[in-house]
Amino acid sequence: MLIYLRIAGGEARRDCGTIGNWRLYNQTEQGLSLRCLDLWIYINNKCYFLSETQKSYSESSKDCAERGSRLAQVKESNMKRLVAITGKEFWIGLSQYNTHGVWTGKWEDGSKETISEGVRSCAKLGSHLTREICYIPLYWICERDLDRPH
Repeated sequence: MLIYLRIAGGEARRDCGTIGNWRLYNQTEQGLSLRCLDLWIYINNKCYFLSETQKSYSESSKDCAERGSRLAQVKESNMKRLVAITGKEFWIGLSQYNTHGVWTGKWEDGSKETISEGVRSCAKLGSHLTREICYIPLYWICERDLDRPH
């Protein structure tokens, strides 16, 4: 049986209990088993990997690519809550878009976000979004689509 960490929403088929304030489910959709890879977390129809080591922004991005994913687009409140609970700071997939005036980043989906706190040109997420020097080692979050059975 595969267990997924579910934060909110979705159609769960079997409730498998809780860990702290988080509820665990065996997730299925239309009779197909949806699957995140081992060590990945299922949240809102995506799979996320939260690193246990620290690397620079570019090394983190490379690690995600090697895992068949990308640095995470962390815009929904569920993922932000999970990150805040860890008490750590993570590199995320918000890349610098505007270098003049107020720092503006661009997400993978093309949407933009402004960050006024912090220094330098890379975005990190802890209790909130801030900027950081890109070569500072931080944890990182990768994101990928669900693996569906063939």
